[in-house]
Amino acid sequence: MDLFKYLRPASTTPQAEHQPHGVHNPRETLRAKTVELIRPGFVSLDEALETAGSFAEDEALPVRADEIERIVTATWDDLADCQRDWSSEGDYEKLRAAFADLERAGVVARMNFACCQDCGHAEIEAEKTADGQTGYVFFHQQDAERLSGDDAQLFLAFGLFTTHGASTPEERALAARQLGLLIATTMRSNGLAVDWDEQASSRIAISISNWRKRLPLVSA
Repeated sequence: MDLFKYLRPASTTPQAEHQPHGVHNPRETLRAKTVELIRPGFVSLDEALETAGSFAEDEALPVRADEIERIVTATWDDLADCQRDWSSEGDYEKLRAAFADLERAGVVARMNFACCQDCGHAEIEAEKTADGQTGYVFFHQQDAERLSGDDAQLFLAFGLFTTHGASTPEERALAARQLGLLIATTMRSNGLAVDWDEQASSRIAISISNWRKRLPLVSA
């Protein structure tokens, strides 16, 4: 089954052929958004239905509630059917292992965390559970949607907790850079390609070419 059929314009369908120039088929727009929501593997079917409904309302798409439910459910079922043939979870498996390594090293590591980067930095302090945890790394929900396509770049934000022992701005900057180096090294040791300028103010980019996270509550 073609995992990306909803991301391509439906130019051969009668509905699409009769769309005026510059006007998109609202159902295909919703299908594409639905794939962005579901394929990364972080949302449940109920969450996808709710978010797709809000998206259709915000974008003023002329799509009925029953059509939204049908599109989202069909997309979910198609993607769930595709993953039954997976023998591994690809780059997700590598990233999960890297995050587990970082957790063991005292770094709080979270996937699909918060709605955006600013909220992630503000909220992740609450995820700290042990005194030895001095820093964190995460990617947020908008970043996660990048994982719906091929050859994605996933951007990892990182930083130090306010309880970190660095006493001066210089010490804190050095500690943050060392944290970034640890994260980058851990990603590479788990088989992920890294692009980072080694500056604490820059996010760490991870190349993703085979993302295969299974959908929640869908067994192999």
